[in-house]
Amino acid sequence: MLMRYFETLKETLKIYINYEDRGWNPLSLLNSNYFLELYIIQYRFIQDSFRSFVNILKTSTNGEFQSIIDTRMAAFIIFLIALAVAYLILWTPFVNRLNREVSYSHLCLYF
Repeated sequence: MLMRYFETLKETLKIYINYEDRGWNPLSLLNSNYFLELYIIQYRFIQDSFRSFVNILKTSTNGEFQSIIDTRMAAFIIFLIALAVAYLILWTPFVNRLNREVSYSHLCLYF
């Protein structure tokens, strides 16, 4: 069906060019059988296929973007977990050591 559409479109274009070369009014072609056939093919057959194609394309694109968003969200959660682990491993011993030094200094002031 698609091949027939393009062949009819090519024929119509040739006729349109002939009309313009001879100086005839190309608007009279709009009511011809060629344009009627193009219209029928386009709106009865091609339009549904094109809608289906656009829906499939939209679904795949949304799925791809959703996958990227999910990956970024997982990376952010892993970053937060790594930050918490780094805090527990690096910062907590440092604070404990400072607390011991403060308590030692505090005890030294009493004696």
